[in-house]
Amino acid sequence: MTRLTYEDYLKHLQGLARGDEHSGEIRLLTSKEEIEQARAEIKVRLRQRGEDESLAKIGVVYQDQYLIVFRDAVRFRTGNAGTYLRVTLPGGLQGDAGVVLIVTRAGQVLLKRSYRHATRRWELEFPRGFRAIGRSIEGAALDELHEETGYRGSAEPVIIGRFLPDSGLMPHTVTVVGVEVSGHPDAMNLEEMESIQSEEVWMTPTQITASTRDGTLRDGMTLAAWALYRSRQSGAGNNDGRQW
Repeated sequence: MTRLTYEDYLKHLQGLARGDEHSGEIRLLTSKEEIEQARAEIKVRLRQRGEDESLAKIGVVYQDQYLIVFRDAVRFRTGNAGTYLRVTLPGGLQGDAGVVLIVTRAGQVLLKRSYRHATRRWELEFPRGFRAIGRSIEGAALDELHEETGYRGSAEPVIIGRFLPDSGLMPHTVTVVGVEVSGHPDAMNLEEMESIQSEEVWMTPTQITASTRDGTLRDGMTLAAWALYRSRQSGAGNNDGRQW
């Protein structure tokens, strides 16, 4: 795994808005001088409050093959220096970080039950996954389709839209991709850390709405993808005659 330095990260941010605290925004500090000055101010406040001064560390605070956590130096609208955490996925530094799949067949949509470590329960979800660095969105979608469902697309995947999974913490977007399937699936090809039931859950739009209402379907990425799909289906951007 190639480890990202904070200097590399700041170069990646070149061209993005830095923000202006005088306009009520949060300004990102990028020069060595600004960062050092902010760190000194933050350490003083931490010391006064009896808190751990290591919280003034600026840079990459954690990274592995799945995510990277940055602690940025910033200036708030009050003029005070502070820190802000930002979390991204490796693929998110070079475009969309992942894909969520709307898999359709004969007017129904495919969901799967995945066991999620964070919630300690089975969650009803659309298939989804990371986008490897250098992989196209369409390629990543077809990879995840076959790995998590065993199906292969019967037509070219269609990009439905994009959403921010958590704009308060994560800068990257996730792409929603529509794929039509037919026939019988192959065996799933899951990674060791994935727990996904082989049972297929095909639902009509009405059933998905009911599952959302009663709390059976509560996964945020699935709900965001469904909202984009329904928007597209109802006519927004639907100019090609397809169900998307």
